[in-house]
Amino acid sequence: MVVAPSERIETLWPELRRRARENFDLDDERILPEVCSTAVRSRGRIPGVGQRKLMLTSWRVLLETLESQANGVGDLQAVNDIRQLRGLAEMQDSEAFLPLNPNQLDPAQALLIQNLERLVNDVRKRIVKTNWANDKGLTFSRVRGYIRYIRLGGCSTWFGLHYPSWAKFERTPLWVGFQDPALKRGMPRKLERRWGEDVPYSLSAANVIPIDLPTRCEYAEVRDSVVDQLRRLAKLFEAIYTAEVAKEADK
Repeated sequence: MVVAPSERIETLWPELRRRARENFDLDDERILPEVCSTAVRSRGRIPGVGQRKLMLTSWRVLLETLESQANGVGDLQAVNDIRQLRGLAEMQDSEAFLPLNPNQLDPAQALLIQNLERLVNDVRKRIVKTNWANDKGLTFSRVRGYIRYIRLGGCSTWFGLHYPSWAKFERTPLWVGFQDPALKRGMPRKLERRWGEDVPYSLSAANVIPIDLPTRCEYAEVRDSVVDQLRRLAKLFEAIYTAEVAKEADK
C-alpha cells in the first residue's frame, strides 16, 4: 500500500501501475474515491495462487478509517493521536507540490498576480488617507504573497495577497491577518464575538479574514468593495477598543 496526498492520487496511480507491470501481471483493478487497488501476480504462476494487491490511498482516507475504528472500540487516546496526525497530514497536503496542468502555465496567471498586487497598493493608498487606517512606520512583505502591514481601527494587522490562505480556504486571494501585538491581546477571538452572523470559518481556524472580490466588474468597483470591507473591519476593531476602555474606566 502506498499512501500519498489526496491531490496526487490521480497522477500517481498510473505511474505505480506502469512500474508494477515491469515485473508482474495486473488485473481486477478497482478505483474508488482516493482508494485504488489491483491484483498483482508473479508471471508464470497459476491465477489466484500467491496473489497480492497493490493499493494506493490518501492520508485523509487512511486516518479517517483508523479514527473510525478507534472510536468504535472507545480508544480515546488513539483517537486524539490520530487527529493530531490528520492535522499534520493536512498541513503537508497544503504545502505539497501538485502536478501542473497547462492552464496553470497560462500567462494570464501572471497578469492576475500583477493586477492583485496593484489592487493591494491602490487600496492601501486610499485607506491611509482616512481616519480609520494608517501605516506610518510600517512596511510590506513578499513572504508567501504580497502583504502590507497596516493599522485598522487601531488594530495591528496585515492586508494583501496571501498564498497559504488562498490555497487552504480557496475563497479569495486577498486576506487580513493579525500582527503579534493584536494576537497577544486576543483580537481574533474578540472579533469573532463582535462579528455577528456568518463569522468566517478562517477566522477561528487560522486567524485570517477573507476579503471577497466581486467578479465581472470594473476595476474601480472591485477596489471600492475592498475598501468598504476594510472599513467595516476597522469599525469593529474601534468598537472593541472602545468597549475595553469603558470597561477599564468602570473598575
